[in-house]
Amino acid sequence: MNAPRQRAARARQHSESNRNAFALGKRPPCRKSVGNVAFRLTPACDKTHPAGITSAPADTEKDNKGGKKLTYRLYGVPDFANLAVHLALEETAAPYEAVFLGSDAGDLKTPDHLARHPLGMVPALETPDGTMIETAAILLWLADRHGSLAPTPNHPDRAAFLSAFFFTSSNIHIAALDLLHPYRPAGDGPARDVASGAHDRLMSRLAVLDRIAAGNPAWWPSDRPTILTIYLALLTRWTRAFPAYPDLAINLSDFPALHARTAALETRPTAQRVAALHGLTGRFLTEPEG
Repeated sequence: MNAPRQRAARARQHSESNRNAFALGKRPPCRKSVGNVAFRLTPACDKTHPAGITSAPADTEKDNKGGKKLTYRLYGVPDFANLAVHLALEETAAPYEAVFLGSDAGDLKTPDHLARHPLGMVPALETPDGTMIETAAILLWLADRHGSLAPTPNHPDRAAFLSAFFFTSSNIHIAALDLLHPYRPAGDGPARDVASGAHDRLMSRLAVLDRIAAGNPAWWPSDRPTILTIYLALLTRWTRAFPAYPDLAINLSDFPALHARTAALETRPTAQRVAALHGLTGRFLTEPEG
């Protein structure tokens, strides 16, 4: 295994071992409630269901007797892309369950999970309207469904917001993956060139977004979260903590307006609750450790 592959593997092993509470010798119960969320850690907790698919949660059973009904079930892996959806769900205050799967335990390739996501990836969000995949799609759907975290569809600021949001999806997200996994597009040989090119694209395109944010447009407030801030926080966490080549790591402090929004997000009680469920501590968005 070459250097970038080894670093990517180490990053994911770090994500699963150091950030998973039960792997730190502090194994929590299989199910735990925190505020409006219940979560399950799998497969280690449920030895009778290796894929981590357990029976109906107790909270759902209570709901059927007249309690607050469970609205969503989020399937993911600790500190993977589902982190962004998890942050958004917590901001909506809707009742949900977070189910953590093990990426190295075969959980993502079980028939049950492949029925949720045909590529065996995360996030996958079960909703009253069916199961959704793709981070950007889920974030936008949640914002529209709950009338928060983004301008509403008929708001005059909607066009500008969507432009920035999909600029992030089409440019920042794709380049971030090339920075983390440069061997995927063309194999091991040109990996360094792929990563270097991704770094340059990210620096220039993050600068575009930073200039927009510095103008403090009404549709991108600095004092409250949006799905744009949440999405970018996830991606810039990756580009700082998990680049295939450490010298190509990107520091969010180089983009002051983006940094300010991310710093405000990570200190919110909602974000701190989500961080705890993922085993993350400290400045987990602005100064993440790889």
